[in-house]
Amino acid sequence: MRKVLLLLPLLLLASGCDEPDRSAFGGLIGTVGYPPVANCDVEIYDAVSFVGLHSTTGRIAATRTDGGGRFSLEFDDGYLGHTLLVVARPGPTAMYRDFGAVGTPDVAFDDPRQPWVAVVNEWLGGSSTVTVNPLTTVAFECLLRLPDSETGGADHRFDRRLVDKVNAATAAAFGLKSDIARELPAAPGGALFVPLAARKQEQSDRCSAYTYAGLQLAKAANDFCATSAGTDSALDFYEALFVDARDGVLDGMHFGTAEVFLNQVPAVVGRDVDGESRLMQYVAAHALTATEEGYAGAARGGAFDPPVADMLALQDESTGTLRPTRIDSYDVQNFPYSGNVLLTIKGAGLRRTDALVLRSYDDANAEFTVTRTSVNVDGEFQYHSDSELQVRLPDFGATTLPVAANLQVAAGANFRRLRMIVENRPELAAGARDVEYLLTDDLRVTNRTEPLLVHATVGRVDASGFRATTGGNNVYGAIDPAGLNPATQDVYELRLRVANPAADAVNNMALSLPDSTFTQLGAAVVADIFGGSAANRALVLDLPTLSLNPGDVVQFNCRFTVLDTAVPADIDLGPPVVIRPVLSGTSAGAGNPTVTTDDITDFTRTVSFAPVAADPTAGLTSLALTAPVSVTAGNSFDLELDLTAAPRAGVAQRDLRVDFVDLTITFDGNTTLLRLNDAFWRSQGASDLVFTALVNDATGGRGFPLVLTATNAADKLVLTISTGATRTGTLSVAATAQATDLPTGTTGTAADSVNVSVNP
Repeated sequence: MRKVLLLLPLLLLASGCDEPDRSAFGGLIGTVGYPPVANCDVEIYDAVSFVGLHSTTGRIAATRTDGGGRFSLEFDDGYLGHTLLVVARPGPTAMYRDFGAVGTPDVAFDDPRQPWVAVVNEWLGGSSTVTVNPLTTVAFECLLRLPDSETGGADHRFDRRLVDKVNAATAAAFGLKSDIARELPAAPGGALFVPLAARKQEQSDRCSAYTYAGLQLAKAANDFCATSAGTDSALDFYEALFVDARDGVLDGMHFGTAEVFLNQVPAVVGRDVDGESRLMQYVAAHALTATEEGYAGAARGGAFDPPVADMLALQDESTGTLRPTRIDSYDVQNFPYSGNVLLTIKGAGLRRTDALVLRSYDDANAEFTVTRTSVNVDGEFQYHSDSELQVRLPDFGATTLPVAANLQVAAGANFRRLRMIVENRPELAAGARDVEYLLTDDLRVTNRTEPLLVHATVGRVDASGFRATTGGNNVYGAIDPAGLNPATQDVYELRLRVANPAADAVNNMALSLPDSTFTQLGAAVVADIFGGSAANRALVLDLPTLSLNPGDVVQFNCRFTVLDTAVPADIDLGPPVVIRPVLSGTSAGAGNPTVTTDDITDFTRTVSFAPVAADPTAGLTSLALTAPVSVTAGNSFDLELDLTAAPRAGVAQRDLRVDFVDLTITFDGNTTLLRLNDAFWRSQGASDLVFTALVNDATGGRGFPLVLTATNAADKLVLTISTGATRTGTLSVAATAQATDLPTGTTGTAADSVNVSVNP
């Protein structure tokens, strides 16, 4: 088949042995590093056919880097428009220039090192460019393990839009404007590096900034290895980053557990008090010296875009996220014109460039924005991590910024309807592709001063905290809801946030049962307090009483149960109960009037809760691991994971979703953390271990999603593990599975362990 022809032959590259003839070239021009990796095998894969790093399926072509880490590779134009994976493989001749180590030596980039990977969002023909380095590899690791529920599964994760988002988020985490996969870093200068002619595609200040970040990360890696007092190298540090990235954030953690290698220096693990990634702060603390900066900026006369100071500040404030934003919850539905309400947004992929936008429902041009630089009455960020953003809402009456007319409450009106949006800038270079995440288009602001119901929700309380849910199995007899133990019993709460924007305190405020409504299928459901005697009562609530000073925002946690004796005469199991909560209290103002949260028309909110029977609640009764007693080094073996569920009582069982299985594998002095879930891909572990397949034993197909049902209460996963020929000893596996009863949010775990002797 014919090759793609470049139609601009007069745009000549600077001379160099690695430069192709652009008049006929169709393929990729690339760099592995900087610091560079010389004599490294590079392979191109079609993402549509890619099945894993240890398979040749989907491979298009291969070449090798030169002494400066550069390569060029032609291939057929049949791949126009395809997403490509570019893999730089370790091998016997590959050498990494260890910048930051004494003398900047060349060290072997050989097996069992993990390959480095870049994902090119779309090949458009001609002499396209690509960079493969640790930054592109952490982006690849994140992309590979995004949940199928977010990507659409299979190769949909390599959709251009998703690739763009992950590459852009990774660039932003390191304070870069570059497309990390499609742009080239500028060749560094100085005696420490192989002299290279500047390629046309490297001649921008963004390219030199990219080089700066690469050398900076190498310097941080070597400093880490010196601090950890081991015999490790920068390559080991990079591989720890690759493991860290699998949960979508660089924070020294692997799905909440400290990554073993990085935890040698605990100060780089987790988040600081403001939410930023400590690992990214560690990177930011390793600015290049003036001499080193000269190496990075040699091709551009010392110019960088962003400037070095800005790049370091962006790194220092980074949440470490690598993934697209996902919003899971927020806790403000109404707020007073005077603000002073703390909004908490939870999800994943939140980043330092986030902004909270309050926009008129009727006028897209009328908006008020709160950013990291906003303070006091203009609104203020209180905490900002990759998974949580806390924002103090602005005081529209006192703000130093203009408030558009269509954000203000009109005379005689009770409220103004707004849209609440999280906006983030995935690319630092421009705002053209800013992404907006609509939280709600029914946020209501009022300038009335009666007590205000800010938010209402219902959910389950257990050892891990509170999780919103629309159903529950808390069907009990005569038991006080306030006395329930979340560690051993089913505890559910109606949570109500109330603001007092008035000048007077409100005393003895509580949920008012006479003013609130509880309905199921249109019929009234009677709610009562523990020890009460209301006729036909079906719900029993604990009603805490609190007082609110002027400006206070307080939360009422009202625990409740469903009376078993009321089923089915007074309440049915299954259909949702719709709750319209109203709180009332006594104002300390003139005459001590009674005030309620429904004094403002249309400012009430409703929540739903579907009661279900407790007995069919599914629990994970066991996880049993089975493996051979011994295997020969260099061979593979199957680790079987038998999962069994059972109802609490009786024979009926609701569906139980197995969320994931976490493995901690210790072998030959190293520890591998591995999460098995719906995004499992063939992957590499420590001590030459390779995890080649995860299947459902009954079907031979994918292991996840996995749901245990009344008719299939037991199932088996099979993980195939390949061992290296030179590693021997006891291989220990500890596993913990988590599963969730779908209608109620009841979560449980099961654990087991097994040892395998790996013999010569």
